[in-house]
Amino acid sequence: MKGSLNLLYRTVGISKQAVHDMLNRYMKKREVEHQVLNLVYKIRSNHPTMGVRQMYFKINPQGIGRDRFEDLCRSENLQLKKKKNYRKTTDSK
Repeated sequence: MKGSLNLLYRTVGISKQAVHDMLNRYMKKREVEHQVLNLVYKIRSNHPTMGVRQMYFKINPQGIGRDRFEDLCRSENLQLKKKKNYRKTTDSK
């Protein structure tokens, strides 16, 4: 098994170190996202009407941008539902 992984690394043209560096970056990213989501859930429980963008500027997370923050919240269904406008704007008579 060990020899087959070495053969795979050589075939693809990457080193074992590059693979482990990529895994470490991925795990760090997931950890940051998990911490941010915990904060978002706390804020959402105390302020159920606060928008995602307002939460971003309140939390101001390091290592995550505004758009990625909004995508993360959208993937967890943490965005507010838009209220439907039931007003009639035309009078046909």
